[in-house]
Amino acid sequence: MRRRTIALLAAVATAFVFTPTAVAQDGFTLDRDIYGPHEVVHVSATVWSGCESPVTSDGFEAPIDLRVMSGQFPTLYGSGKTTASVGKYTAQATCNGKVFTRAFEIHRIHPPIFTFSLDQQEYDPGEEIQVQAVLVRGRCPSTVTSPGFAAPIVLVRNPGPGAELAGTGRAVTTPGTYTAEVACPGVPPFTQTFKVKGGPPTTPPPSGSPRPPIVKPKGAPDTGGGSTAQEK
Repeated sequence: MRRRTIALLAAVATAFVFTPTAVAQDGFTLDRDIYGPHEVVHVSATVWSGCESPVTSDGFEAPIDLRVMSGQFPTLYGSGKTTASVGKYTAQATCNGKVFTRAFEIHRIHPPIFTFSLDQQEYDPGEEIQVQAVLVRGRCPSTVTSPGFAAPIVLVRNPGPGAELAGTGRAVTTPGTYTAEVACPGVPPFTQTFKVKGGPPTTPPPSGSPRPPIVKPKGAPDTGGGSTAQEK
């Protein structure tokens, strides 16, 4: 029984020792196969793949070095950027003496088509603001920002009818004219202008108790508005 246990442990140890050789031929991988111009490329491989830095390609701005990142053993990582030229490319690296290649493409990124609107053009201080938006194409942030918002308004998918995205927030308490914007990459920010109204003018109440109106009798001698009859 003891010999059988030792033999089993030895078999497990042998399998563990030679496990790396089973993945030694995997080479390296790219995180995607389609990128936009000047987009970040992430490259990875196992330490047992034997991949030698760098990973090169005419579609990279520069060769990408692979190294073990802190806390990520046994994986090698590297990152770089694609060039601006649209087309099909091949990345290559030597792993365990063999050249491995990975194909990828660089596509032109079309400008995003995005619209958003506020439910009003004027708000009372602190009043609720409702935002609706539609993203037809591209990528845009999910927040609308403005100095006139008490906090950025987060857009979420609208489950009901109407706009594709919606969000709510509140206006600041300081009156003024403000601009709300969504900064989508590659295009000027999309903006909407709105106003936070000032509060109604207030007149300080008079001090003391109100005085009764003064009634001046017509013709009274002390007013100078009458006269004294004289006999002739």
